[in-house]
Amino acid sequence: MGEIAREPVEAHGGRVVTGDDALGEATHLIFSSADKKSDRMIDAAVENDRREKAGLAPVPLVSSNWLLDGMYLEQLPPPIGPYAASAKLLQTLLKKAAKRGQ
Repeated sequence: MGEIAREPVEAHGGRVVTGDDALGEATHLIFSSADKKSDRMIDAAVENDRREKAGLAPVPLVSSNWLLDGMYLEQLPPPIGPYAASAKLLQTLLKKAAKRGQ
């Protein structure tokens, strides 16, 4: 994933986590358009699918525009609609995971 500036995230009460175990600690996974089909996104889609099947809340996968708009608005908008990963993207990520044998 691309680097996220820590200051705006922390200004909104968030925390930037990195590394292989980051999804377990994350409240949101922020991605840029270049990250859409990265291994991290595939892993996140698989993890969210597992969570939903277990009746747990998934980690929202949101576009980096969500964070930028939140800085301009001085509050974070709901991570839905144009900010959220589309159903089509999630299906594509799960298909890629299936091909990898996950």
